[in-house]
Amino acid sequence: MTAFYTCVNVYFELGYKPKFKKQQPKRQKNLSTTIKPHLIIALLLTSQLCFSQRLANYQDGPLDIIKLGDPTLRQVAQEVPLDEIKTEEFQSFLDDMVATLKNSKGVGLAAPQVGISKRVFVMKSGYSIPLTILINPTVEYLESFGKKLSTEGCLSIPRKRVRVKRYKKVKFSYYNRTGKFVTQQARGLMATVVQHEYDHLNGVLIIDHLNLMEKLLDYIDYIAAPIM
Repeated sequence: MTAFYTCVNVYFELGYKPKFKKQQPKRQKNLSTTIKPHLIIALLLTSQLCFSQRLANYQDGPLDIIKLGDPTLRQVAQEVPLDEIKTEEFQSFLDDMVATLKNSKGVGLAAPQVGISKRVFVMKSGYSIPLTILINPTVEYLESFGKKLSTEGCLSIPRKRVRVKRYKKVKFSYYNRTGKFVTQQARGLMATVVQHEYDHLNGVLIIDHLNLMEKLLDYIDYIAAPIM
């Protein structure tokens, strides 16, 4: 709601009143289709409000997503024994992780976020990130490619999106759900998600990357940030 009221206040404080010049009707032109400035502003305000509400009121899946303050989010997660990966119970847990991620509308979800302190996370985003399940992952930050600012949201910290410095490219290894060891590299959104979720496995949250001044600011206006 912060962004909504800010936009409304600016709109009225500026004393904006749309003015329209009288025009003579022209053939083959429908004036009713003309987009009016005040309608554009109304649409933007409505879409922003709906986006903020969706972030705050998403439906959890089979697993409940815990929020900031739960001690599990601050624990260093434990490795999964390799002989546990193919068990029916663990496979069912992976299915629940995927379903919860899908229902949350996020792009990544780590086991600690659902109260399970194990080194597991899942990620998926349209065509850019295929559904990937990572068990006992390790991440190598490719420093030679530099860093970038990434605007991110977190499912465990509703209504908060912050800017974090992330490495542009990473190399990571993990076991998939069949127990196969996989190594790959990523850049762009996938690299960002890998780093965000890997932080969760080590008890680190996006707010830990902020300095004191940044922590005092409210980043609700970063409405386009992916949540994970």
